[in-house]
Amino acid sequence: MVDICKFRIPGVLIRVPLLLAIIAVILYLVLIPFYGEYPDTAKTAEMIQSTETLRTLVAKHIKNKKSLSEIDTAPYIDQNKYLSHIFLSKSGEMVLFGESFGVMLIFTPVYENNDLEWRCEGAPSEKVPYSCQNKTTLIKRKVNYYCSL
Repeated sequence: MVDICKFRIPGVLIRVPLLLAIIAVILYLVLIPFYGEYPDTAKTAEMIQSTETLRTLVAKHIKNKKSLSEIDTAPYIDQNKYLSHIFLSKSGEMVLFGESFGVMLIFTPVYENNDLEWRCEGAPSEKVPYSCQNKTTLIKRKVNYYCSL
């Protein structure tokens, strides 16, 4: 009599790695588009974080009605390798450029009820963190980029 179990083992040894390879390819094809913009979004988030102290300084100048032209933005550019330019307007609006990966952010101060909130918007939207894509969400939430005066 022939033992059938001897013939089934090689088939299983071929099917399992083949099935795992197919699953790996499917996961790769599905997840790569999601990861594709992540490095640029992380760089943009780092740019936003590095300007936290600058936004606090601008808020203090606005509260004390000092001239914003006194503020030197160079140290904030030097401390972040992704931030290439910061333009600060007389009204306190900040425009940040990350030229190495092509992103622009605009922070606009909104002074309400003795509180200063920062509206944030940027382009292109796929490289901007979600918290900065819709400027109205930051005003309503007061979670991120909030500075109490």
